[in-house]
Amino acid sequence: MKKCLSLFYVILTGLLILGMAGCGGGDDTDSGQPAAPAIAKVKIWLTLDNNPDATPVVTLTPEQTLQASIWARGTTEDNITFKVNLYYGDTFTTLVENLKTEGRSETIAVGSLVTPLEPGSYTFKAHSGSFGDVVGSLTITVTPPPLSEQPDKVTFDKYFTSMQIAKVPVGAEEPEDIQMNAYFFAPGEQLGLFFTSTQEVLVRHEIYDVQAQKVISEGGFPRPLEGSNGGWAPLDIPVGKYEYKVYADDVLVAIFPFEVR
Repeated sequence: MKKCLSLFYVILTGLLILGMAGCGGGDDTDSGQPAAPAIAKVKIWLTLDNNPDATPVVTLTPEQTLQASIWARGTTEDNITFKVNLYYGDTFTTLVENLKTEGRSETIAVGSLVTPLEPGSYTFKAHSGSFGDVVGSLTITVTPPPLSEQPDKVTFDKYFTSMQIAKVPVGAEEPEDIQMNAYFFAPGEQLGLFFTSTQEVLVRHEIYDVQAQKVISEGGFPRPLEGSNGGWAPLDIPVGKYEYKVYADDVLVAIFPFEVR
């Protein structure tokens, strides 16, 4: 690691969505996450192609979120004008406004995403009118791609209580500046590793190129550490898909997939 912080504890106050504008403020309806009605008036679903009759999906990889098409249909005879928001925790973005159901007969193309979603749980919600009640919702899970190998969970539990990678802006001084559990990076951005260990352990890492199937970079902390620690360095690697492999001494204890775009 280029830099090292001892006894550094990061409090995650919010996760950012790549490409989504955070809109936590605003009116009471949009800033919160009201529950969907007992009987939804609008059905929302996703397919992995441009066919509303294809098999719906609720679990996708980040790459598949760009492939997916979003659809809606009324479930009552009433015509409803609505918009669709995409929520991630307390953050949301409006995907489209002024959609209208035509009873229960017509499928409406909501659109597709222009930027991929990082791993996590997301909820699409249909709001009646511009600021109305929730009239339909769908929760999806974005999962990281399969790992090239499996880390040793027993050894991880022996030494660590938590571990995360993060995007660390240049000049970051406050925990709020750091995006924990980041997945997408741009060339030259800083990737950090933060962990809490219960006993002294020497932590090192490798960056594994998924396509080339080889290790392209190695590093680590200069000495065994205990407690809450973190370190980071710029990503001097080309665009592609990678795994950040973490070792306790010589045992693989964690793998964090990420992409440089």
